[in-house]
Amino acid sequence: MKKKTFFIILLAALALGLSACNPYTTHFVASSCAHSNTSDSAFLSFGSFDGAMAFTLECGNSEGSGIEYSGKLDKGSLVVYYDDAGKKTEWFSLKAGEQIEPTKKRFKEGKVYFVIETTDKCEEGSLDFRVVE
Repeated sequence: MKKKTFFIILLAALALGLSACNPYTTHFVASSCAHSNTSDSAFLSFGSFDGAMAFTLECGNSEGSGIEYSGKLDKGSLVVYYDDAGKKTEWFSLKAGEQIEPTKKRFKEGKVYFVIETTDKCEEGSLDFRVVE
């Protein structure tokens, strides 16, 4: 009985901890999809992708800190949003055949929450995000 109670408490704590990490949800259907998210970089690469994927990065405390981003997309369209004091704000969009060369956006110190959302099913794309000082 003690093991069962401990296991239930552990699962509840884990669920609570994971749900508090990012205010945005991830839900998608994809093929040939690879993604990663560490405190200072994130990427998404796919053969096809339809839905939304949330990420979190940690910006440093220097005045010039920010996130450098780049991307390309063969088909479809998507929008990347970031959290601005609880408000979902458009960061940039990417349409079929477009490519974004590395571009920097400054953010305040702390966690930066952002989400990639398709507006049309996307094919053969990649997005890369890196914290830079």
